[in-house]
Amino acid sequence: MFDLDATLFKTDTIFVDAVNQVCMTRGVETWERDKLIELIGKPTIDIYRIIFEDKITNEEVEIIRYEVRSIEEKLLIQSGKLYDGVVDILVKLKKAGYTLWICTNGSDIYANRILNTFLIVDKFSIIKSRVEALIKSQQIKQVLDETEWCSAIVVGDRISDTEAAEDTGCLSIGVSYGYGCCVKLTLHLQ
Repeated sequence: MFDLDATLFKTDTIFVDAVNQVCMTRGVETWERDKLIELIGKPTIDIYRIIFEDKITNEEVEIIRYEVRSIEEKLLIQSGKLYDGVVDILVKLKKAGYTLWICTNGSDIYANRILNTFLIVDKFSIIKSRVEALIKSQQIKQVLDETEWCSAIVVGDRISDTEAAEDTGCLSIGVSYGYGCCVKLTLHLQ
């Protein structure tokens, strides 16, 4: 199970510019790149409530989400990037017989746009996108229950990814190159 943002996809290649463009059009102060990167991996509703303050309504969050998504769609073609070696490792894992899946806090539209743009959507059997009110461990548990798999290996860049693995009795691998720079490696053998 792969996290998408900052594990496979270099999210900052589109996210920082898209959010700051929306800030400028809304008359809100733009954010420093490093501050925005700290937010990557959180559910988008939380991100927009931080950036545009808690005062915004759910309707406004949806409008901002659409505005950012529209800009990201254009930027994805121009400047979006996967991390080096991602395609090669996915091909090798698939050839070795592993079932690969994505679990992301991004939306279905967002995840599929990235996976299709980089022609890697066919590498994944399951794409589990953000489900409101569910944390990542609950999403992982859903997939394990639906597929009757007894375990998985969770690969991500944040401690929350390794904690989700821990909560579901899965193995975890923390990548050291993402924005969360997860250095914790948790192995739980059952």
